[in-house]
Amino acid sequence: MSASKSLTVLECGPDPTTTGGMASVLSEYARFEYAGLRIRIASTWWPNSPFRTLGGFLKSAALVLLTPGIDVIHVHISEGGSFLREGSLLRLARMRGRPTIATLHGADFEKFARRHPRFVRTVLSQASVVVCLGIQTERQVSKLLPHARTEILLNPVEVHRRPTTGLSTRRVLFAGEVGERKGFDRLLRAWRLVHTAVPDAQLIVCGPLAAGWSPPIEQDGVQYLGDVSRDVVRQELSAARAACLPSRREVLPMFILEAVSSGVPVVATRTGEWESLAGCPAIRWVANDDRDALMIADELTLLLKSDDADVRVAGQDWVDAHCSPDVIAEKLFRISNSLVRGRTSV
Repeated sequence: MSASKSLTVLECGPDPTTTGGMASVLSEYARFEYAGLRIRIASTWWPNSPFRTLGGFLKSAALVLLTPGIDVIHVHISEGGSFLREGSLLRLARMRGRPTIATLHGADFEKFARRHPRFVRTVLSQASVVVCLGIQTERQVSKLLPHARTEILLNPVEVHRRPTTGLSTRRVLFAGEVGERKGFDRLLRAWRLVHTAVPDAQLIVCGPLAAGWSPPIEQDGVQYLGDVSRDVVRQELSAARAACLPSRREVLPMFILEAVSSGVPVVATRTGEWESLAGCPAIRWVANDDRDALMIADELTLLLKSDDADVRVAGQDWVDAHCSPDVIAEKLFRISNSLVRGRTSV
């Protein structure tokens, strides 16, 4: 393959127009503008739409098997049914002789792999490269498949600059599934303390309700907007002073990256691949502990009572350097190019 030849990568995963972290990642991939890299999207899943999901999977399988000009198949996997669905696409791609990349997004991947180690090994062994969002996942993959090629690649996000002075809002934004995994119950406990310290503070809540959860209980300064689009979340970020995601289980949450990229500092728990973001100056880390509502409240209160514009800008600069679409696209191109060159040299 000549160095000037462009590469076409087929990205397979949740429909980018739907809500959720993986869909947000695919939405960013769809907008890549990087010389030599062409992105095509194959939507394989829609929430609560089994027939549409089946149709999307069959169309994606046809693209993998029958469409010429696709150089690399890149699937995005969480756990559970995703391993069966996107894992089948990996198998079809290998049968077709196409290089494959699998990116692991699942917050419960480690638990899933412990329960189904043979199945997980079988699926991931079909990937030419397993992409991880941090060192924790990479270690888990290496235990399962010691000889697998792994790469660390962060989620891409575009920086949205905004004025760095005169921010008078007292709004805190939570976006994600409203339930136990994202730690929303922790945030509600902390919010009572925050609202006492900052009486005009408002907590804006966006996201679907987890199974068994009802809308947030009526509480001073809490407003629930429901399961809104990513565009609405971005609009809310433009008016937010701070964001909070006190999750119990995560990988690399897009909401944290989107908040920081919008100039909004975040209070978040040390869970999942938090070490991948540890150098970002706009994230205040707290322990992943149900007893730490006081720490969450203290950090949010500090953010609401003071405004360090330099920290907000420094956070955006960090995202630009580590997670911008250009940075991630360049790394994806490098990985893909190495696979195509390896195939043509055999």
